Amino acid sequence: MVVALLLALVGTPPFTQGLPRPVDGLNLPAGYVAGPVVPGLREDAVPQGLAWVAGADGAGERFLVSHDRPGEAASCVSVLDGANGSLIAVVDLEEPDGRPHRGHVGGLAATADDLFVASDGRVLRFPLAPFLADAPPPRLRATAVRRDETQADYAAARPGLAGDELWVGEFALRRTNPFAREYRTAASHRLTDRAGQAKHAWVVRSDPADPTGRVTGLLSVRQRVQGLAFLPGADGGPGEVALSVSYGRANRSELAFHRDPTGGPPHRTVTVAGRDVPLWFLDAQSYRRTVDFPPMSEGVAFVPGSTDRPPRLAVLAESGAEKYRLGGAGPLDLIVLLPIIWRD
Repeated sequence: MVVALLLALVGTPPFTQGLPRPVDGLNLPAGYVAGPVVPGLREDAVPQGLAWVAGADGAGERFLVSHDRPGEAASCVSVLDGANGSLIAVVDLEEPDGRPHRGHVGGLAATADDLFVASDGRVLRFPLAPFLADAPPPRLRATAVRRDETQADYAAARPGLAGDELWVGEFALRRTNPFAREYRTAASHRLTDRAGQAKHAWVVRSDPADPTGRVTGLLSVRQRVQGLAFLPGADGGPGEVALSVSYGRANRSELAFHRDPTGGPPHRTVTVAGRDVPLWFLDAQSYRRTVDFPPMSEGVAFVPGSTDRPPRLAVLAESGAEKYRLGGAGPLDLIVLLPIIWRD
């Protein structure tokens, strides 16, 4: 009775952030740096999206991780100290009407003022400031929500020539046998690239300030993409697009790097909602390299360099979650920071 009363008063128990399990045998990429321990792994939470946010008004930088939770628990965002990796808070997400948001929360994208959450075909907008506060609130209500052109499985944001850009993408997987699971996308999203290879998914660009999410550009990408990040070039201009590519608890992931084509002419034009929209392929002509990574990579985020560290790519995996331990290749409990290789 006492325990039940306490839970009713304080809500969902907080996440733990224990010591990471050994990474021996996971064959992490050369030059990696161990980042923060992912919280909530032992509370049945599954990490999904990742964002890095610079500090504001004297606050330090932070990592934000979105978590899908089983049952009636609300999906949430954990707030991690970017300097020492410690868990600052866990913020439950609410719909605009105050109901708990119970969704996949596959992607996070932070702009100057807002945090966007891509989840089950929708994009939810939250004010960013509460996540950066000294004491973030235990729950936060979305200020807006909209449907997306894609299935909204992951997201990224970046500054563009015409202002901030929000990019939201989808996961696709074609069935390889009659018994395999398939993740289908809209027929209009399945295209043939410049090398004659099939592409199955879109990543669409919009203005974060536009409440309708009107599509202003898009990338056509491969199957099994779980996340993406835009990496600026050494001169600060367009550099590369990093794709987190994975499926299956025993299958190695890939981090695929492509030259960012969006600063040049579109490869073709498509019609979305009655409007002509520029499209760029991430294909063999833009491909640069692949980095092998342990199974079940998810969100990725660009971490800018500073006076005491080089720029890095942060990579999140979901293999440390309890639901994926059986039959997996080994849990990865850490956010992994990888060196960025500048290429002309």
